[in-house]
Amino acid sequence: MINFAQAQVKFRVKKLNADSLVALITEKEGAEKIEALNLLSNVICRKNIDSSILLATQAITLSEKLEYQKGLADGYFNVGNGYYLLDSLQPTISNYLKALRIYEDLEPTEEFGNLCMQLAFTNYFSGRIEITLQYFRQALSIYNRINDNTGKWMANFAIGAGVKADKFQEWDSTIYYYNKALLFLDPLKDQNEVVYIYRAIAMMYDNKFNESKDTSYFNKALSWYSKALELPEIYAETKATLYYSLGNTYINFNTAKSISTGLKYEKMASNIYDTCLDGFNFNFMIKARLGARSFWKGDYDSTIFFYQQGIKIIEDRLANFSIADYREPTLAYYLNYYHKLYKQLIYESLYYTYVKLDDYKKAHEYYTLSKEAEEEIYKEKNQNLITMLESVSEDEKTEKQMALLARDNELKALTIKQSRTYLFALAGFILILVLVALLFIRQRKTRVIVREQKLLHDLELKNMESEKLKELDHLKSRFFANISHEFRTPLTLIKGPLEKVLAQSEDKNHKKELGIAKKYAGKLQILINNLLAISKLESGKMKLLASETDVVKLVRTHIQSFESLAKQKKHCPKI
Repeated sequence: MINFAQAQVKFRVKKLNADSLVALITEKEGAEKIEALNLLSNVICRKNIDSSILLATQAITLSEKLEYQKGLADGYFNVGNGYYLLDSLQPTISNYLKALRIYEDLEPTEEFGNLCMQLAFTNYFSGRIEITLQYFRQALSIYNRINDNTGKWMANFAIGAGVKADKFQEWDSTIYYYNKALLFLDPLKDQNEVVYIYRAIAMMYDNKFNESKDTSYFNKALSWYSKALELPEIYAETKATLYYSLGNTYINFNTAKSISTGLKYEKMASNIYDTCLDGFNFNFMIKARLGARSFWKGDYDSTIFFYQQGIKIIEDRLANFSIADYREPTLAYYLNYYHKLYKQLIYESLYYTYVKLDDYKKAHEYYTLSKEAEEEIYKEKNQNLITMLESVSEDEKTEKQMALLARDNELKALTIKQSRTYLFALAGFILILVLVALLFIRQRKTRVIVREQKLLHDLELKNMESEKLKELDHLKSRFFANISHEFRTPLTLIKGPLEKVLAQSEDKNHKKELGIAKKYAGKLQILINNLLAISKLESGKMKLLASETDVVKLVRTHIQSFESLAKQKKHCPKI
């Protein structure tokens, strides 16, 4: 265990006038009112815990409304301190972690450092030594940044004690941190704190002596005790604890003279403890040590007597335990634990004592009490660990939810920004599109007008051409009609004599030739008639006359027309 009782580690409360703060609350508004609420909550927390929590809650509500992060963090810290004083771990851790998340995003402050110290203590009482050291080191970093000497000595001392608990026999490292803590204390003003550190360093040298039996370490231990005894105006219980540790060191040297001197200091400590009314009575440890010495001497009756006295002191302290009896709540938690631990150890020692006396009934009774006390300590420590882990898990879950909400807000803001960009871009695009459309429509209208004008012009040209063609066709028709009439008259004059000659001719060959001439004269007559028919056809006066005919005869007739020509060229077909 870390001997925090040596450290006089402060539960840091502002030393201000409560009445003046009440007046400030009624006068101030906004952030100043929040600061006043948190200050008053801190000032009255030891005297009126419920009112302190209520004031801090009001500060939280107002801070949320005004979005004042520093006031919000201080409010959660003060609420956590209230529940710490009520010995309620779950709401303590829950509010401490809420405050931690906010402080981490702000500039370092004294309150932030104090919060890290409190988180270290609560983790220590849950058995999480590594986490304890992490918070102590974080607190030291903050105190260094804001140059808070009180914080510096507390954090250095606590780190030294934590190193000793985390790594057994790390005496030199512990002494190093204890000496660093002394650099930030004034022996004339902080004598009680200095005494505890002197005593702690002396105990480290005592441990080194017990480990190595090197008397130089024993002498160094006595030197630090001597320096502590020279300091004036120290608390009675501080002096008693100093006497108790000094007596223990002399007794551990294990010579007749040193044991005698050690017992003298133990007696001096016991006399002072009997006058302590605020919970710092360490007589139970003295009684336990006297019982142990009697046991090794074989004086079992004295052993039982001293152990029973130690048990009575412990039971009285546990039955009437109140944090209000202690100047520092952390010491209250520490000493409450040590009362329970020594109770279990004394029960176990009584078990061995009655075994030596062959009183197995009593031995079994104290063995059972020892196991019950051990189980009680285990359950309490385990429950503290469970509560701590649950609180941390819930806080991590809340933090993740907050991170998701923050991310959603960022995405929404980005979406809105993008939407606005898209909207402007769309508006610009639509405007450009409208302009392009207007230009297109205008150009299209222009093209349509030009095209219509061109079509009208082309139509006029076509109409003119059509009229000309009609006129030309009409002229052609008239021409063909006229020429047909002109051809018909000579042809009639040719056919007449030809028919007469054909009728008078007796020569078959001659008659045949004349027949052909007549035939072609008839054909020519038909062609002339066809020209006249074309005129009728164009004027729409021609009617189609369909009739049956002999195709072979028709073909033969047409071939015969070219028979003479074929004979001349010697290509006459046989039909």
